Amino acid sequence: MSIFTNKDKAWKLALENDIPHPANYNPVTKEDFNDISAKIKLPCLFKPVKGHEFRTVFNVKNFVINTPEEYQRYMNLCIDNDQQVMVQEIIPGPDTLLYKCMTYINSSGEPAGYFFYNKLRQNPPGFGVIRVCKSAKYNNEIADLFNRILKASGYKGFITVEFKHDMRDNTLKFIEANVRMPRNNWLPYSCGVNFLWIIFSDLANNSTICFKSYDDNKYWIELYSDLLNSIFRHSKENFSLKEYLAPYLSGNKTFAVFNFKDPLPFIYQTFKLFRFVKSI
Repeated sequence: MSIFTNKDKAWKLALENDIPHPANYNPVTKEDFNDISAKIKLPCLFKPVKGHEFRTVFNVKNFVINTPEEYQRYMNLCIDNDQQVMVQEIIPGPDTLLYKCMTYINSSGEPAGYFFYNKLRQNPPGFGVIRVCKSAKYNNEIADLFNRILKASGYKGFITVEFKHDMRDNTLKFIEANVRMPRNNWLPYSCGVNFLWIIFSDLANNSTICFKSYDDNKYWIELYSDLLNSIFRHSKENFSLKEYLAPYLSGNKTFAVFNFKDPLPFIYQTFKLFRFVKSI
């Protein structure tokens, strides 16, 4: 599991197995950072090796570096706080070029099936967490890259791998892998894939469950996150009104929290939001 919880190990795995990926460097000292600054094109990304520790310290997912001055400032900030980061090339293009695949590798080392989905919008835009995504059909290219990573790692368990389509060379490139259950796990469930039951059945009942199909083109929406970003960060995304409304107008959608059958979580979330706004 440490191969994927430590991001630098996952990137080394991709490099050793010829998985396409953006340029990536692993500095340790200030001298390393300064050498890399002459190679990397700005803007670039300071991406944490241990994301959970980095977010605890800085309360952000990563640092986007736009200028040489920012490069030096955030370099010192990371070193002073003992946070190891990777300096990574940014693949240009909107969030809609991000594609993800999740699976569960069971006790026998076999995948239960592949669930594909497309990121559409993030919080914050560009380098955040999913706020709108959509289930997608089986993708042979993504599945091939995914299987090469899994075979090289020998990993068993739940995993999600993310790729981005680089329009410059028309190539899917490895971005990251996560072995935690994602915030949008309700999407595969609502599409007919219950990963929690699949995992429980394998580990507790010694029963193997596999799936070959699911509902595609189904939206998952984190309502408040999407509304607030769409209003206040619209200039960073440049989506049309039609594109913003498409998930809401679709008859094939589900929400992260809102549910008519179980409204209390959404009411509680609304109450917390009002308290936050009132305190500003």
